[in-house]
Amino acid sequence: MKKLILYYAIIIPVYILEIFLVLFLSAHYESIFLTNFAIRILNTVFVVILLKKIIFNYGENFSSKFLIIALINPLLSSALIDLFATYSFIHLWIIKGFVDVVVSALSFLALSYWMSPEDK
Repeated sequence: MKKLILYYAIIIPVYILEIFLVLFLSAHYESIFLTNFAIRILNTVFVVILLKKIIFNYGENFSSKFLIIALINPLLSSALIDLFATYSFIHLWIIKGFVDVVVSALSFLALSYWMSPEDK
């Protein structure tokens, strides 16, 4: 549980910046999928550097395992946001917030499972 709290303490400040960037750029670009995907990839790469040093510094093959997460996370997040934004009247920031929290929690669980056998 302590690792999950630390995980979110690291990603929340970066994520707040990501939300503002996506909302700002989505007003200027037509594709919410591509806008979110590009920003999410940059955010994911930046955050993983912090996570590896602070939380997952004991795991083996972190980079190869994280690459899977780094590819799935932005793709899943962007696809779900695009889907919900297309078929819903809910504000984009609410959709993005909900989807990204769920996807980041799944990413944390996957990394925890792969990287720390003592926590299973």
